[in-house]
Amino acid sequence: MNLDRSGDDQVLACGTPVGSLLALVADRAARRPDADSSTLARHVSGCAGCQRRLRELASGWEPVRREAAREVAVPPNLVEEALHGLATVRQRETSVEVVEAGGSIRVSRGALVLLVRQEVADFAAGTSTVGRPTVRVSADGVTVEVAARYGVRVPLAADALRRHLVASLDEHFGTAAPAVRVLVTDVLEP
Repeated sequence: MNLDRSGDDQVLACGTPVGSLLALVADRAARRPDADSSTLARHVSGCAGCQRRLRELASGWEPVRREAAREVAVPPNLVEEALHGLATVRQRETSVEVVEAGGSIRVSRGALVLLVRQEVADFAAGTSTVGRPTVRVSADGVTVEVAARYGVRVPLAADALRRHLVASLDEHFGTAAPAVRVLVTDVLEP
């Protein structure tokens, strides 16, 4: 099956986008009740060019339908294995211990992730340079993956965010603050 998506931008002579026809094929394959009552479906019923392209698309969709209908054997111990894996991960959960004169406090990985997300949101609100982050905490520190807004000087924005996070975590955790790494993994539209 050809998975080339270049046809998404193609438009037929009648003005119908090929991507819309593909969506109609998918809706029909999913047996959506309103698939054939749309304005597009009514147009296709009277347009020879659309009917021809729709048949081509439908024949390409057939292998997808066959695979979707195929029974998949579920391993007998899938649930037990997944729960065991989760329990193992939770046991190894990273935390930060802050020691002060009056004692110490341990901050869980989840709380650290929430703190870092909030700090990124505060930074983004003030600069409009980055989007919603993905935050990972490991023994090596905190890795923050963000999308930068189009037109932003990415190295400068990433470094500014990293410095903001380091300052915030230093304020909260002092010498126990984890190392911070910022990766820009995508670009957001302006």
